[in-house]
Amino acid sequence: MEKVLAKISKEYEVEKISLLHRVDIGYLSNNYILEDNNQKYFLKQYRYKDLDRIKEVHRVKLFFADGGIPIILPIKTKEGNYFFISDDFYYSLFPFIDGKIIERKDLSITSLTSIAETLAKIHLLSKDGPPFDISKQLKTLDTEAFFEKADHLLKIISKKSLKTEFDLLSEENIRLKMKLVEKNKINWEHLNLKDDHLIHGDYHNSNLFFDDNDQVKYVFDLEKTKLAPRTNEVLRSVVFCCFDDGYTNRDNFEKAKLYIKRYHTIYPLDKNEIESNMQYFYINRIHNLWVEEEHYLKGNKKVDHFMQNRLKGNRYFDQNLGVFINILQKAAS
Repeated sequence: MEKVLAKISKEYEVEKISLLHRVDIGYLSNNYILEDNNQKYFLKQYRYKDLDRIKEVHRVKLFFADGGIPIILPIKTKEGNYFFISDDFYYSLFPFIDGKIIERKDLSITSLTSIAETLAKIHLLSKDGPPFDISKQLKTLDTEAFFEKADHLLKIISKKSLKTEFDLLSEENIRLKMKLVEKNKINWEHLNLKDDHLIHGDYHNSNLFFDDNDQVKYVFDLEKTKLAPRTNEVLRSVVFCCFDDGYTNRDNFEKAKLYIKRYHTIYPLDKNEIESNMQYFYINRIHNLWVEEEHYLKGNKKVDHFMQNRLKGNRYFDQNLGVFINILQKAAS
């Protein structure tokens, strides 16, 4: 860390920069709070080591900010750059924002409305087509690779002499996903999805700061930005924000309908878009081993708390995908 601090002192108009502490929140990033003469800063370490990709991310940030989206932009270096490199990692220095984050379980009608409306405004910026080329797009699904990873993960779990609750949930979830992938009849290649919008890539309440009135004040963490069908991001955000405690609570479905209605009011959704993108969301979900890979292959335990709700979701969508699609389509009518 000393090398990074020395580089910051050289690149920026700061005097005695020092580390206050590492940020605990965030699942994949290494971020830090720094201080210089009682002024705080936020230091982000990017997971990408590809210079072109780093430039893309910042180009998107500037595009959204110029379009009126309240993006938190990095501080420029003395040479006018938005990032710097140290020990093969790229970093950006941001002003410290003491913003309010609202947990999923605490999202109000007001905050959900603001989340949906802000996302619609983000997507409207590329309504007439992407403003520039970008390397990341909606990922293709590799079923053969999925089964190889699933088998490997199950072998790791089977070798444990004493299984934890997380091990048991993971084993159940992996076996369920293998079963669902085997019986899946939806061919994602035939869904006619178009990578025609520039999206945030990881849009949900934890990547937003709110003001005292529960309105979105700032949007941040665009590291997953890409070209994709905008409805795919809408649906992912709806599921993430509205179903924190599962799919048996009636209030969660009311929240989801509200989210869709508010987005639809600003940027109308087509029923066919909702169906095809929800089908993709489902098959991508059952092919997804992110939590398991992070835990067993990378030693990242920050994501463990997602497991139980993911298992609940996989069970629900296996039996109710059509019902769920119909609920969202009615909300957009």
